[in-house]
Amino acid sequence: MRIIWISRMIEEWRDIQGYEGYYQVSSEGRVRSLDRVVDHSVYGKQPIKGKILKSKPGNHGYLSVMFCKKNKRKRHSIHRLVAAAFIPIINDKPWTNHRNGIKIDNRVENLEWCTPSENNKHAYATGLKFPKTHLTWVDVLIIRDFKKRNLLPTRKIAQIFKTSNHVITAICRYDKFKNIP
Repeated sequence: MRIIWISRMIEEWRDIQGYEGYYQVSSEGRVRSLDRVVDHSVYGKQPIKGKILKSKPGNHGYLSVMFCKKNKRKRHSIHRLVAAAFIPIINDKPWTNHRNGIKIDNRVENLEWCTPSENNKHAYATGLKFPKTHLTWVDVLIIRDFKKRNLLPTRKIAQIFKTSNHVITAICRYDKFKNIP
């Protein structure tokens, strides 16, 4: 019989700035509310038991949670909460990057502060982002045929189709429009 040990980092909880005594975030990317007493308009003071909050993906796929404090609700991205609580900001880098590119992996070891430029470079380098394109599937077939037969250089093909060299290369390598043969 073989025993496999899975080492996990011990989950550490820290207060969320501006919500001390209300909410905490963990090093594993979870968010919880704390036990507290709230003043209810009808029932008076009511004890509320803390719990792990359910997260919800936002418009761009990042997980977020809703906070309520003094009858005001506000949605917060979990990756930003984890980074703010656990990672010191270096050189005024205002953006948070997921190192492995998985938007729902909010563990502290997967996050880093970055500049908008660094974030975009990471997205292009990892294939998470391509320049927006107006190309049709017929254009893709023509581009691949041009490159296959060496009729025109990449730069010229990009000019004809009003796109970048990067997009043309990605199309020819099947990194983009993979479903078109």
